[in-house]
Amino acid sequence: MTDSRTFIFIILCFISTKLLQKSEMRKNMVMDLIYRGFIYAANYSESHFNPRRSQIKTELRYLFVTTLNR
Repeated sequence: MTDSRTFIFIILCFISTKLLQKSEMRKNMVMDLIYRGFIYAANYSESHFNPRRSQIKTELRYLFVTTLNR
């Protein structure tokens, strides 16, 4: 009787540890995907950032303001 209970207890412990391992693996996979998404978004925004375009807008705005005051 105690041997069967011990065996069942060991099996339940084994199953629960395997489920916890799967849960941890899923968490790690999700965190990795989130990290990759942030890296991709950062690389995308850097590659599409054009500082010259913002400088042109600033220069035109400055020109427009200075010509109105004259």
